Amino acid sequence: MHSAGDRSRFIGDVTIPDGSIVYVKQQFVKTWEIENVGIVPWIGRYLTRQGPPTAQGRLTSPERTQIPYTEPGQRCVVSVELTAPDTPGSCYAEWKMTDATGRFLLPQQKPVYVSVDVRERSLPPRDVNVMRPASDERYVHPTGRFERQADGTWHEYPEHGDKVIFRFEEFARDQEHIYLKDGSRRRDPGRPFILRIPIVGGMAQWSYPNPFDWVDLTIVKPNR
Repeated sequence: MHSAGDRSRFIGDVTIPDGSIVYVKQQFVKTWEIENVGIVPWIGRYLTRQGPPTAQGRLTSPERTQIPYTEPGQRCVVSVELTAPDTPGSCYAEWKMTDATGRFLLPQQKPVYVSVDVRERSLPPRDVNVMRPASDERYVHPTGRFERQADGTWHEYPEHGDKVIFRFEEFARDQEHIYLKDGSRRRDPGRPFILRIPIVGGMAQWSYPNPFDWVDLTIVKPNR
C-alpha cells in the first residue's frame, strides 16, 4: 500500500535530453537523476517499463532496472540501456517506480521517460554528427590528452609520451557530452569516478554518482 510519506522528485536528465538524435539500431544509455523527498527509504525498488519492452518501431529495453538504495533526502541516478528500432521516426518510452512484484509505489507521480528522434545512419544531419563516435577522437588538455581507442575505450596520456595514465569506459553520450567511467577510482561500490567531456570543447568535469556533484577538472579541446 502506498505511504503518504513516500515521494520522489525528478532532478533532471543526466544523458540523452529530450529530442536527442540517435540512429537506427543504435545502442545508448538513458540516465535520470531523482531525489527521495519522502520519509521512506527506497529499498528493493525498480523503474519498470510501461508497455511492451520491445515491438516494431519501438525502443527496446529491459523490462525494469533497479533503483539503488536511497535514504530520504538523498539523490540517486538510474540508467537503462536502450536500442533504437530499425526504422526512423520519433520514439517515446516511460518508466514508473514499482516493487519487485511490479506493484506501483508512487502511482500518482509522473513517469520518467525518454524521447528521441531516430534517423537513418546514411543521412545524418550535419548539426548532430557528433552523436557518432569516431575511433580517432582526441581531446587535448594543458598537461596531456584523452584518446578514444579502436575498441571504444578511452586512455589518458601525458603531454609528451604514450604511457597510459588512466583508462576509461565510455558508457553514454548525448549532444553535449561524452561520459566516461573509471571503475578503478571509486568512492565506494557502485560509485565509480565519472568524467564528462564537452564534445565541442570546454571545461571537462568529474564527479562520483549518487548524487552527481560536478567539479571542474581541466579545459579540453577537440583535436581530430
